[in-house]
Amino acid sequence: MPPSDRVSDRLDPEWLAAAYRRDPALHAWAVWDRAVFPERVEFRVLEHEGRPRAYLLIWHGLGGFCTVHWVGPSEGGGPLLEFLPRPPVSVIVPDELAPEVLHRLGTGRVEGVRIQVCRQAPAPEDGVRRLGPPDAAALDRFVERTGDQLAKGYRGLPLDRELVAGVFEGPELCALARAQVWLPELTLISHVVTHPDARGRGHARRATGWLTREAIGRGAFAALYVRDSNLPARAVYDRLGFELLAHRTWVETDAPATA
Repeated sequence: MPPSDRVSDRLDPEWLAAAYRRDPALHAWAVWDRAVFPERVEFRVLEHEGRPRAYLLIWHGLGGFCTVHWVGPSEGGGPLLEFLPRPPVSVIVPDELAPEVLHRLGTGRVEGVRIQVCRQAPAPEDGVRRLGPPDAAALDRFVERTGDQLAKGYRGLPLDRELVAGVFEGPELCALARAQVWLPELTLISHVVTHPDARGRGHARRATGWLTREAIGRGAFAALYVRDSNLPARAVYDRLGFELLAHRTWVETDAPATA
């Protein structure tokens, strides 16, 4: 590492604020997690001549599982690789770093991830609305009936504070989407899930579209991450007007590293 470079655990808030203004979608996680979950996030920052060049956002999830975002250029960023957590871990990095990350973590799953944004509101649709505390029982039933890992992420969410869009068929929820990051400049949409028996009816589009309209209606824009292989979801987002902003590689391993 050049003498003018060093790695610290402090991400300068003024620098982050300026970087977020330039590129909200790439720095939204850092802004949100510092403000809302400071006890569950840490940073490793590569500084060049006293200024951040790139950083790792390390999110400490349940059961010791970490999610890591590499933010910033990959060139000259080798020292940050030394600070990757041990498995189990999920790492989202610039594409050119994926081979080195996989080598360090050991055998794992690798897939491309698209960061997409939408700045134009899709047309309104019926049958979808924001969930509130009175919908808690319907949400619990949805989680139990759906039974997959993505749906379980909704268990126990405080619906008075979370921004969740739900699609109903009669009294029952059949699809959900969540604003995982909800800032004045953008909404980062995630956890889009449809009950298996209700797929193919446009419900994922309705839920995602509602959150997109909410963001754009207040002067923000919407963003999301989608894996390259998830062609049905990509088709939904394309129809809603989402466009590619950046591409990353997702590496996940739950086994100890061997190299």
